[in-house]
Amino acid sequence: MSLKEFIKNMSANDTKLKKVNLNHSDWEKVETISKTLLPAKLCTKKLQYEQLTLTDFYGAWITCKLQTEALSSLISKKLLQHIVDREKYIMANKVLLAAIFLDPRYKITLNEDKCNTAIEHLIKVWIHLKNVELKNSIQETTPNIEDRQESSNSSTDSTDELENFLKNKDKKNDSVSIDFDVSNSQTSTIATRIETLLKSYHIDQKRLNNKVNILQFWKTMEASNPELSQLAKVVFSAPATQVSVERLFSGLKFILSPYRSNISSKNLENQLLVRTNRLFDSKK
Repeated sequence: MSLKEFIKNMSANDTKLKKVNLNHSDWEKVETISKTLLPAKLCTKKLQYEQLTLTDFYGAWITCKLQTEALSSLISKKLLQHIVDREKYIMANKVLLAAIFLDPRYKITLNEDKCNTAIEHLIKVWIHLKNVELKNSIQETTPNIEDRQESSNSSTDSTDELENFLKNKDKKNDSVSIDFDVSNSQTSTIATRIETLLKSYHIDQKRLNNKVNILQFWKTMEASNPELSQLAKVVFSAPATQVSVERLFSGLKFILSPYRSNISSKNLENQLLVRTNRLFDSKK
């Protein structure tokens, strides 16, 4: 629309352009379409932010819906209906509901049923997190006897039938993982503790201004509420879009070039990780 007057002037002085020149009614339709699609355009640009949390995505979605609804044109009403229909599927995502619940800026938009769904999901995430921590702690404290076995095995006879038999058994069991899960009583205690904290947060936490940085908010809560702060870190680490991943792989061509095609997969992964951390630090 910013080129409207320029196009009119050009078509007035050019006989070829006069044939395709838009009349007043056509320009009104173009203006209506342009205004209707503007909120969606602004929302799309926000979704291209590299450090976009799930609730930042949710805030951009709500803004787009409200701005589209305010236009009240025929095309905007049709677009709004598609937004509302799509939102039903989006709001059925438990991961998103959990993030909204842990975001005091937008938690007020959830009804009690969705809050309960979010709490149930967060309890499962917390129990899984505790299982992972337990597994890591057991692996760290378990003495590594493989190195000591290497020296002893080197002195044994390579034709030892028993050792060969045991080695073959070991290879077959390599794919079998050992689960270090907490007991049922511990799980119940952990679930009760985190459920109490979540419900207390649900009742006591006041709404925050939508301009507040949610990551900074939970960072300030580490001392007073360490469990929920740790849970929030896990929830908000889930990427809302594929933008950061796509940008990372677009930089792959600078690492894996035709002149460096023999680089191992492990070294390639390590270099990509270093490059990602460098880009993240530069964003700060």
